[in-house]
Amino acid sequence: MGQPRDPRPDTRGDFLTHVLPRTVVGLALWLLIFAIGAGASGVVFFIAYERRLTELDARITSVKTEFEQRLGLLGQANRLVAAIGPSVVTVQGTDATGARTSGSGFVMNSTASQSWLITNYHLVAGSIAAAEGIAAPVTPTDVAPPVAGVSPRVTVHLGGSDHSGTVYSWDAPNDLALIIVGVGHLPSLKFSSVVPTQGLPVWAVGAADGPVGAAAARGKLVDPTPQSYVTDAVFGPRSSGGPLVDSEGKVVGVLTATATVTPAVPTSTAVPTSTAVPVRLACIEVVICPR
Repeated sequence: MGQPRDPRPDTRGDFLTHVLPRTVVGLALWLLIFAIGAGASGVVFFIAYERRLTELDARITSVKTEFEQRLGLLGQANRLVAAIGPSVVTVQGTDATGARTSGSGFVMNSTASQSWLITNYHLVAGSIAAAEGIAAPVTPTDVAPPVAGVSPRVTVHLGGSDHSGTVYSWDAPNDLALIIVGVGHLPSLKFSSVVPTQGLPVWAVGAADGPVGAAAARGKLVDPTPQSYVTDAVFGPRSSGGPLVDSEGKVVGVLTATATVTPAVPTSTAVPTSTAVPVRLACIEVVICPR
């Protein structure tokens, strides 16, 4: 008699022919899905990385450009101050209340024995009030002494030393005055012959301590009118009376008011502005300018 047959079914064949292939296919499918997912994630990560890298490059370029622009402006300011500085002086006098004042002025003409300086009236108003009479406007080629009885005295600091100056003529409404000092052969500034327009790049130059003796602030004309030039080149009280020059160093105005904060429109951000008097008014009211 033969051995009794095992009543349990033989599933090895089914496992080998059905279950195992399905398992392998399933694993392969999962591996494929994982690979695709990983690849997609890698692509997304790479795109994000490239975007961040592009943004970083843009920021670096922007910072570099701004730095180069600032460096260029600094170089331009240094060259301008070096050229104009010797013509800018410190004016010390008294104001209308008798208080001591200290501001700026600049040489507009110089002969062998005298130099003619433009400054602000408010810097020397007290000195004028202490004197008698009124001096008439004169030409820069006239080397005659001041009119008898009229000798408002102020102190002018130039070339590292102090000199006594005479307020020769003035225009109170336009805050202008002409000072004569007995020092000749000083470098003088040229006046611009072009009528300034809105947006013109300008430099506010005033007296300062140091070897050059001047400092400059860059800006542009915001609102030029026949009677005044509003500029965003902000300067301090010590620069009042100094020249407002264009990019060529030619005088377009006389600095007269320190910075004030005035919004362009009621809802806009307040922007500091300053005021200068058109230099042509000095040529009309206080001195006959050379042509």
